[in-house]
Formats: sequence, C-alpha cells, structure tokens
Amino acid sequence: MNLLLAAALLMQDKTAEETFKSLQESIRVAKTVQVTYRVVIQGSDQGKAMAEFTGDMLLKDGNKVYLSAYMDPAGTLVVVCDGSSVVRMRYPSLTQPVKVKAPEDLRDQASQTVPLRSAPFKYPMDPVWRLFEPGIQEAVPLKFLPTEFEWGVEEANAKTLTYTDKGVDYSLKNKLWLEPKSSRLLKQVETFSLTTGFSGTRTTTYSKFILNADIPDEKFKLPEEKK
Repeated sequence: MNLLLAAALLMQDKTAEETFKSLQESIRVAKTVQVTYRVVIQGSDQGKAMAEFTGDMLLKDGNKVYLSAYMDPAGTLVVVCDGSSVVRMRYPSLTQPVKVKAPEDLRDQASQTVPLRSAPFKYPMDPVWRLFEPGIQEAVPLKFLPTEFEWGVEEANAKTLTYTDKGVDYSLKNKLWLEPKSSRLLKQVETFSLTTGFSGTRTTTYSKFILNADIPDEKFKLPEEKK
C-alpha cells in the first residue's frame, strides 16, 4: 500500500471517529432530545424476530427524562423523571407505580444510550431500567469502548459508519446510517455475539431524532400518588 493511500485511509478513519464523537457530544449537550424508535431483535438461527418494540425518549435540561417502550402483548413500560424522582409505570397493569430517587446525572446517563449500548439486549433506555433492579440504587455507568471506526459506502442516500465494541461477555459491530448533510442518526444495526454462543442482530430505526426543540415540562410530570 503506497503512503498516499495509507494516509487517506487513516484520515478517513479519523474523520469517521470524529463524526461519531461529534454525534455523541451533540446529544449530550443538547437542551432537549426527542427520539422515536423501532427495535427488532433477531437471532442468527431464527427466521423471525425474537422481539420487537417501539418507543419514545424525551430528554431535557434539569435532569428531566421520559422513556417509553411498547411491546405486544406485554403492553407499555414508561419511566418519567421530573428532575428529582423517577417513576416506573406499566400499562395495562393493576400494580402501583414504582418511585425511586433520581441520580443527579440521570439525564446524561440516558443521553449515552443513543446511539450507544452497554451490551447486547439492552433497551434504548438502559441504564435507567437498572434503577429498579433489586439491590441497585443508582444508575450504573456505561462501559463503552468503541474502536475500529470506518466509513462505509453510501446506502439509500445515507452515509454509513461502522465501529466495533467488545465486553467481557459479548462483542458487536455497529453500523450507523446518517443523514448526509446533518449527520442525523437514521438507523443502526448491531451484529452481536455472546460468549454463550448465541448471536444475532438488533436493528433500530429512528423515525424522529430532533435536538433542541421545545418540550413542555408537563411531559415530565409524575403521576399523582394514590392514597
């Protein structure tokens, strides 16, 4: 490989990494984030989806978070944070909402989940879900070390970018589709492999991905407690 070609490839890889980190940072510092998504998880040895769900994510300055996920027939799971407390609700359900104290950086933790993952099979709102797991009283920081950034070929009028990530019990390659001019996230496909031998894909499609739009505080109002 000649030096000019090698230098061009190195610059391209660096640009892909810079683009990814810029996307991360724009989500982190945005005053508000609005995301509507659809997720399909499929095992490599299965002909149909293992799981499919849709949902929304709203983030706002002041540690405000609203997350929802709908899966048939389980129903809808909603998490709302008004800045100081977090409530989890499930519909339809006869159980009372669960309320816990919100970590001061919950909004920042939630912002890391798009377009990032801590491991395969995590919901887009992880690590917020972990606040409600027995014995866990605070959000667990994500361990995420992406490497091997590369630009791919343009597909369906979108730029493509790939990177890899490896954890103790998994490895994955993530492919992102970005709007050419704005680098807005359109879609991502994670091809994962677990140390248990199971492998598959998780495809997330974003029908809405908006930063810094107005979101009324009413969206983050906690439900009234029943007496």
